[in-house]
Amino acid sequence: TEWFLKLWRYICIHCGDKQTLLQLAEKYCIVPTQQGIVCTLSASSSLLDASELSKDLLDEDNNDVKERLVSVLVSVGVRTLPKILPTDVLIPPDVWSYIHRPTRDGIARALETAARRSPTNTGATTP
Repeated sequence: TEWFLKLWRYICIHCGDKQTLLQLAEKYCIVPTQQGIVCTLSASSSLLDASELSKDLLDEDNNDVKERLVSVLVSVGVRTLPKILPTDVLIPPDVWSYIHRPTRDGIARALETAARRSPTNTGATTP
């Protein structure tokens, strides 16, 4: 995980423009998940940064509720990130086109993309 943290620190510092990030997106597996899968950056991903669930969603002190929520999300196909996004540098805004923020809207979009990827879904699927 430390290697990915260093990689993401580099990406955040040196990939401030959308074009540079696009060169990495969907080409390289640079996003590890808590589920043991390393993914590409994809706009159709169900990646959720659950490390900092919004305070308006959960009581900050209630870790049990957070763990249960993450468990439910994972059980329906949402993939969650370990703490790989650096906190001491600015994360380029375009990163959030690929990784869902831990907000009500982000969770809903992660659930939607997980449902599209699900093999039980009778519609079109995405990786």
